[in-house]
Amino acid sequence: MPKSYVARLVYDRTHLSIAIVRQSLEVVGGITYRPFNHRRFAEIVFCAVSADRQVKGYGAHLMSHLKDYVKASSDIMHFLTCADNSAIGYFKKQGFTKEIALEKKKSHIVHRPPKEWKDGIKEINPLDVPAIRQSGWSPDMDELARKPRRGPSYNQLLRLLNDMLNHSSAWPFLVPVDCDEVTDYYDVITEPMDLGTMENKLEADQYVTLDDFIRDAKLIFDNCRKYNDENTPYAKLANSLERYMWRRIKLVSEWSEREF
Repeated sequence: MPKSYVARLVYDRTHLSIAIVRQSLEVVGGITYRPFNHRRFAEIVFCAVSADRQVKGYGAHLMSHLKDYVKASSDIMHFLTCADNSAIGYFKKQGFTKEIALEKKKSHIVHRPPKEWKDGIKEINPLDVPAIRQSGWSPDMDELARKPRRGPSYNQLLRLLNDMLNHSSAWPFLVPVDCDEVTDYYDVITEPMDLGTMENKLEADQYVTLDDFIRDAKLIFDNCRKYNDENTPYAKLANSLERYMWRRIKLVSEWSEREF
């Protein structure tokens, strides 16, 4: 599809979109749909996964997540789409059919409220519902599910780390130093650090604050300057990446007034 056509679909104000984004902020795939809430259905107007990521389950995962999201956030009960021959197999696997069962008109159908609502809707204890009680659910589980999965600084630190990883001066610091190539490195450097290790620590929620992140980043730069002479290319790359890190930090409003 032409980029201009895809852009028109994705940025249409009446359309909503959901996407899979990798840790490197690369968009792997996405679905754009238009909800018709008064009719309780949505039209899928665009669905695509990167060519090199297809047949790996991304499309099925994306569609399943979309169904869960729409079910939880709206009254929509049906999806409609128009697919070319190459996409029919995918949509069949996701439960789509050519037989449209959606009624053309529902305005004459009257759904009587349950008799339990005669005296008004009352609050009930979820554990009074047999199926919920048998599932082993408890209020504590609900509270746990509502807790944020990541720390408050995670997204900002992720953007900062990705910017550093993609910087032209970052290449010597992407992975741990190979002791087979630099045999005495770990005799000199007792607390090694690299950007790959920082990425793993960030995903493991080991950076609670910006200060925790900066401590490890400075380890990379200080270790490099300690092992290498200041006039070597490696030391110059460390200086360049460190300056870049501080510039990026100053661009974040929550961090811009801080002194480090």
